[in-house]
Amino acid sequence: MHSLIRIMKSALHYPLSLACLLALFPAVALGQVNTFTNSADFFGAISASNYTETFNSIPAPGLVATPTNFSGNGFSFTATTTNTGGNALYGLTNAGGDDRWITLFFPQYGLVFTNFSLNVSAIGGNFFATDDSGDYTNTAISVGILLSDSTTFTTNYTPSSPASFLGLTFSTNVSLSALVISNLNDPNPQFPTADNLTVGVVPEPSTYALLGLAAVGLAGYVIRRRRQA
Repeated sequence: MHSLIRIMKSALHYPLSLACLLALFPAVALGQVNTFTNSADFFGAISASNYTETFNSIPAPGLVATPTNFSGNGFSFTATTTNTGGNALYGLTNAGGDDRWITLFFPQYGLVFTNFSLNVSAIGGNFFATDDSGDYTNTAISVGILLSDSTTFTTNYTPSSPASFLGLTFSTNVSLSALVISNLNDPNPQFPTADNLTVGVVPEPSTYALLGLAAVGLAGYVIRRRRQA
């Protein structure tokens, strides 16, 4: 029944695309954003202090209050949508019923995460599309970010499963203002969906330098101890 309601409601609204939302801002400089499709590489590039929201606390299936705030481990953000017509966030469960996803009630809008805590310079997660029945669909999506210096970055990709990972890190002199997930399947749009959203911080270059010096110092200490022995 919930999928039928989604179909009926989606016919009442005109689409607002991700491109229209982000085209108002200049693109980021080349090399300012790093893209990861391997979660281990992404987590290796960010600080150990990060926060992953699984969305398992949201109602599903059913409407989710719009906007909704999430927080943990010192980080916080807000989930909302480019549609201003009311409660447009929606909760889904996967086929096995053991995981929950956040998506939209109206597929032609963007799924937006914003109001990030200060200095977030890394974001990643499972971003994909779902169909009218609430199932994963092999559909291309667009993932865009707006940074604190008003520059933007957008990447299009087709996730092979709900577990497909996409991570973005960016220059430490800017922070994240918004993440927007949109579909590319007009005129038959699917529902932008997210799971396991991780926010974090990229360590400053000076931090890596200090770690390197510490490692060199430790190695020298071990060598001296061995010679003394």
